[in-house]
Amino acid sequence: MKICLLTHTFPKFEGDTSAPFMAGVAEGIALAGNEVFVLTPLDSSNQGFKALKNLVGGSGARVVNPTMGMVMRFDLMQLDIVHPSKEFLTQNLSNYTASADGNVLGFYSTQKDPNHFSIVAILSYLNFDALLTGDIVPAVSDEVTQNLTQIRSRELEYIKMPHHGSKNG
Repeated sequence: MKICLLTHTFPKFEGDTSAPFMAGVAEGIALAGNEVFVLTPLDSSNQGFKALKNLVGGSGARVVNPTMGMVMRFDLMQLDIVHPSKEFLTQNLSNYTASADGNVLGFYSTQKDPNHFSIVAILSYLNFDALLTGDIVPAVSDEVTQNLTQIRSRELEYIKMPHHGSKNG
């Protein structure tokens, strides 16, 4: 089974010239034969994301919008979702309800920076554990750190730092 984890959508920046590049990336991701796409339900007006929606929508792949506490297993790999929570999505996405089916591709909108909705997950493979942070903002980073100390007993071998942790991010 092939899985694609897209940790966050891409906002549309004024003067953004990345649309052709992002559309090419989207096509490559969609045509790689992925059977499952794991991504936030947040929509984006970015042309590359629109291209991804069209390609994935026509591919027959299953779409999963994960929330905190969800565990997904794929052969020897496991994803434990740390963020976002259903409560966070309910409070910050227009028309979202905690009972949403969790299988939409870019449906909801928000007034918040899309990086608030980055998927944070622990990827485990045998004895290797990695924390994937997307592009979370500092406020979300603090919340994730607090949640990890409460739910996690194993050490992490790898942490993907969000670019917002850098001086130039």
